[in-house]
Amino acid sequence: MIDFYQQEAFNDYQKVGYGSLKNMAVLKILKGRGIKAATADLAKTIFDESAQHGFSESLFTSADYLRYHYTRVEMNEKKKIFLQKLTSKPSMLFTRKRKLNCS
Repeated sequence: MIDFYQQEAFNDYQKVGYGSLKNMAVLKILKGRGIKAATADLAKTIFDESAQHGFSESLFTSADYLRYHYTRVEMNEKKKIFLQKLTSKPSMLFTRKRKLNCS
């Protein structure tokens, strides 16, 4: 039942969209349970997929979590500033394909 989006009736874009929503639910569960490492890895994956396909809700939610992660947990100033710039100007998110490596 969980993987209903893999059906043949859906096109590739819909499959990625439903997969993104499923991953967002898992992200919220992991975040609520305090599992930081797995949550950060999943948030990075969601961020990259969402930026590639233009899913704004999952993009902003994952960027918001990653901004928190790089501010409080991992304390990576470069990535924190990168995410702050992206989330402060939403139009910037969709100008080019974004990746989280920000190097």
